[in-house]
Amino acid sequence: MKRGLQAFFGAVLLVMGLVAASGGGFLAVLVGPEGEISTPAGAVAGEGYALVLNEFSIDTAGDPNTVRSFADFQVGAESTENERIFMGIAPAAEVNRYLASSARDVVSDISGGTARIVPIPGAIEPGDPADETFWDAQAEGANPVLSLEQSGVSQSLVIMNSNASEGVSVNLTLGLVSAALFPIGLGLLIIGVLLLLLGVLLIIKASRGRKVDVTDNTAATAVPAPVPTSAQFVTAGAATQTIPPVQGTQPQSTEMTSPPSFTRPTDPASPGGAPAPASAPAADQPGEADGKPEASPKEPPAGS
Repeated sequence: MKRGLQAFFGAVLLVMGLVAASGGGFLAVLVGPEGEISTPAGAVAGEGYALVLNEFSIDTAGDPNTVRSFADFQVGAESTENERIFMGIAPAAEVNRYLASSARDVVSDISGGTARIVPIPGAIEPGDPADETFWDAQAEGANPVLSLEQSGVSQSLVIMNSNASEGVSVNLTLGLVSAALFPIGLGLLIIGVLLLLLGVLLIIKASRGRKVDVTDNTAATAVPAPVPTSAQFVTAGAATQTIPPVQGTQPQSTEMTSPPSFTRPTDPASPGGAPAPASAPAADQPGEADGKPEASPKEPPAGS
């Protein structure tokens, strides 16, 4: 029963260790020492001067403030037309004033790699976005990345070409940066390896205990052979003779029996029951060569 429990818990620890080690190693490799992970959000394109995401925020499983204290969310944009891209977060009222008379495309939702866009017409070209001072956060370049720390229900995210030209087309990515992700991955990896080693040790211990028990049971049930105390020699027609063992040596049992003997039948007419002489071959007997039987000798008369 004890060995069975050891084997069971060893198998459980092996499974737990494998899951923890693989998950921790994958997380550590995925985020790297920088603790950054990103995923494509989808392609967004419009014919106006800007792409506007009003009340831009990311849905989280828990409280957004708690999640943001643990990790920083980021958004990245890469132009599909080899244009330099400007991204900025600002209060919605300031964004509406800046783009009030300009054509723009409002992105209402991005999910499953698809964006829903509502175009708003306009005729006036806006000024360069980098020259405005109302931005709470901004980034510019071929592939800019912007932190969403300042995003919220009263904030808007604006994506434009750096030269404020019409037709904005980008591929968006969402990312998460946390300094704790890489240590968490390493910790899970180390814990998983330890669980694997402990599970292997328990299984080996259980298997070794089973082998020892089988050996002990075999030794316990073995019946020792009887040790003779004297050697006996048996011969045909003679009584058993017992030879005591030599002092200082182990007694051994040696039983010898003479090989079977062959006896000839006795002649009743011979005195003392002596065995009859063996008959000669038929060809050497007289009287039989010519086919006539030999006459038997006459017995002498009684009294002679």
